[in-house]
Amino acid sequence: MLLWSTIRPKKRRDNNIHDVIGGRAEVQSDCRRMASLFLRGRGEEWAVPLLTDRSAEKRSEKEQKLLCSLCRLVITDTSQAMEVNGLHGHAFFNPAGLVFEIACFADAVGCRQEGVPSSHFSWFAGTTWQVAVCRSCDSHLGWFFQGRGMSFFALIRNRLLNE
Repeated sequence: MLLWSTIRPKKRRDNNIHDVIGGRAEVQSDCRRMASLFLRGRGEEWAVPLLTDRSAEKRSEKEQKLLCSLCRLVITDTSQAMEVNGLHGHAFFNPAGLVFEIACFADAVGCRQEGVPSSHFSWFAGTTWQVAVCRSCDSHLGWFFQGRGMSFFALIRNRLLNE
């Protein structure tokens, strides 16, 4: 459980984590589902999406390129966004307990896979994974999953930039 010492909701609640400022509240993450972030303060409780799936919105707009946050190589674009298990965005933790917010893409031309495919601690049942790194700077950007008749990249959201 994380404790933020200065959090209080703005007057308008848009179910957006960025709408939280000043006061005192606890931030508690549900590790089983990793589907929402709960904010509690002054006797009130709000469920706020940890990940907001806006892929449908973005597809209606001009397609955006997503770049490596380190070297700015084009990694993929929003036209490659896809849903896996009904969601484009997911949050998972690895065996060391590190939490990753990821987004799924059918292809990521700026990535290459490294290592031998493994099924150990796979986040998606019936799949194997390999580490996905930037083709230019070798920065770890996520994982490549394959199995169940499909393959996709699960890229770490905070390691990508919108063009």
